[in-house]
Amino acid sequence: MKTNVKRYPLLAPVEHIIYSDLDETYYCHTHHPAKALHAFEDFLAKRQNVLFGLVTGSSIMSALQKLESGHHYMPHFIASDLGTEIYWINESGILERDEQWLKHIHDSTFNDRVAKFVEETDVSLHSQTQHSPSSYKRNYYYYMIDEENDRKNLASLSQLATSNHLNLNMNRCNPLAGDPEHAYDIDFTPLGTGKKAVVHFINQMFSIEFEHTLAFGDSGNDLEMVKAVRHGYLLANATDEAKRRHENITEHRYTKGMLGVLQDYFSD
Repeated sequence: MKTNVKRYPLLAPVEHIIYSDLDETYYCHTHHPAKALHAFEDFLAKRQNVLFGLVTGSSIMSALQKLESGHHYMPHFIASDLGTEIYWINESGILERDEQWLKHIHDSTFNDRVAKFVEETDVSLHSQTQHSPSSYKRNYYYYMIDEENDRKNLASLSQLATSNHLNLNMNRCNPLAGDPEHAYDIDFTPLGTGKKAVVHFINQMFSIEFEHTLAFGDSGNDLEMVKAVRHGYLLANATDEAKRRHENITEHRYTKGMLGVLQDYFSD
């Protein structure tokens, strides 16, 4: 794979790492003011010892399509499909899959265990057919019933995932990102994957100091990532569910909120 959008500059050694969600964080599905986006890009492009990457539930092809529609720069890496694949973007725009990460998460019985899970559970799950096939991610919707039943059903899903040795991500859907209202994302991945696992893997790869790590997100499935770094923020446009579970909220929405944090961070 190759992109014609230039990558952010990068000079060794890497001194800071910034992780960001894509949908409704770095990319706005409705209308992302170009002025705010390009101000963020220009600011980050001048910090050449900073590694910047996206950690997203989107497929790599979907992520590239979004980034190529208005962005001036590509990130240094994209961890797609909820962190089950990592792609590095070189200076020529060529995407290279991280084979070491694939070895780390290899799980030959993953699909069989997810099929068994869906067959065994009494909770109604609906496949998310809009997502591209992925080797290590399976997506479903759970449609809400009422508070008591939802609490019971989600707890049941969590227990069953543990017994089937599956990583389960559950969070309220964000209609702004194209999901239905009054539903939960139910995402299965192998153990040892996910946004938090990606943060730990890349931090270790670059031997980065914890104090020099940042992350941004907008929903429940970003919480493990923003809590895995020293400076983790939800954006002002984050879902109410996520804001109830994390105290650091940016003053502004989308990349304007991210830029405000980075300006303060790099002024120290």
